[in-house]
Amino acid sequence: MKRFLCIITLFIIILSLSGCGEAASVAAMPSPDASPSATPSLSAEVSFKSYSKPLVGIDVSAWQGDIDWKAVSEDNIDFVIIRLGYRGYLEGILHTDDFFEQNIKGAESAGLLRGVYFFSQADSGESAAEEAEYVIGVLKEYELELPVVFDWEHITAEKGGLRKDAITYNTKPEQASAYAGIFCGALEKAGYETAVYISLDAPELSPDPSLLENTLLWLADLDDVPVRGFDVWCWQYDAHGSVKGIKGDVDLNLLFARENP
Repeated sequence: MKRFLCIITLFIIILSLSGCGEAASVAAMPSPDASPSATPSLSAEVSFKSYSKPLVGIDVSAWQGDIDWKAVSEDNIDFVIIRLGYRGYLEGILHTDDFFEQNIKGAESAGLLRGVYFFSQADSGESAAEEAEYVIGVLKEYELELPVVFDWEHITAEKGGLRKDAITYNTKPEQASAYAGIFCGALEKAGYETAVYISLDAPELSPDPSLLENTLLWLADLDDVPVRGFDVWCWQYDAHGSVKGIKGDVDLNLLFARENP
């Protein structure tokens, strides 16, 4: 995604917003106050049911290594969605992210709002329920301000196509949507708010959003203007962002909460 070289931030313009269900226009304008890497530089329209000023955030996992969370918070980052764990796509074993504890404690100490995601490879209702139980067990020691996200994605091969040795090779998007419902239902019963990660860059690789009614959607769309037609809770707009305190690339997000925490 293209970004201005100058320092930018969000200037919000609300158009035609008279009630729930109507769209608003969000424009990114130059400002001297924000990180040059932490906000979109192009105007974008995002549909969501009720308006709140977007928050700027990142999502991280062990791939980012050690993070200077104080520096992150000082770079105008409001929130973080941290990988809690994952299911191995070959052996199917559940794992906690090696940096989860370090990241969630560091983000808390820096005053960032925190949510988590679990990288699922559920291939049955039973495995989705198992993943939910695992996440609940890990989270019992922590408090969150943001949802627990079900992140189910097909595994692709280096030369394209799906990996035939992945345990989810034969799983269809509509099946993944059903597994998302099982996972989220269990987390909600345990008292957590939930969301589901959806990729519009490769919709065949993630759950079908049309089958996820009344579900918060974390939308990955690296185009300048995300595809509309359903409501967006969080928009992952850049997979190659740069934020102080993190070495290398990091995903950048805008959070459209119904009411900011």
